[in-house]
Amino acid sequence: MKSKIHIIHGEGSLTDKRNHVLQQVNGNRSLILLSEIDHYNQYEGFNRNIQVGLASSQLETEYLVKHNIIIVEPYDHSDFKAFMSLSGLLEEFLKTIGKEMYIISSRDVKMSVSDKVEIKENDVQRGEQSTNESIKDAVLEIR
Repeated sequence: MKSKIHIIHGEGSLTDKRNHVLQQVNGNRSLILLSEIDHYNQYEGFNRNIQVGLASSQLETEYLVKHNIIIVEPYDHSDFKAFMSLSGLLEEFLKTIGKEMYIISSRDVKMSVSDKVEIKENDVQRGEQSTNESIKDAVLEIR
């Protein structure tokens, strides 16, 4: 199975997006990368390695591929863009087998990817706490 990067975005609340991702990983061992400690408590739990405050420049492919499931919650949209600009890191991650990364965006985003990467977008749910605000899962895979 190819590795995938899921970009969870849309108009739904951050809480709804976070809950969707946690349902997807369902207790599996996960590496969680948070920019700020504000949301640490929402991720606490069994089998979760939570790292706070790692700069994007500190992330290396070797570190990420040691984990089968990675959740990234950037602090804001600028932080999200900085993480997504690590194209070499993300492309190397996509070349691995059987791994999944979930990147949670605080808002709806438009994406463009290289020719080597395929993107499929799915509506995954309506927000539970918010009214009729959709959450989208953009799945990136190597072609």
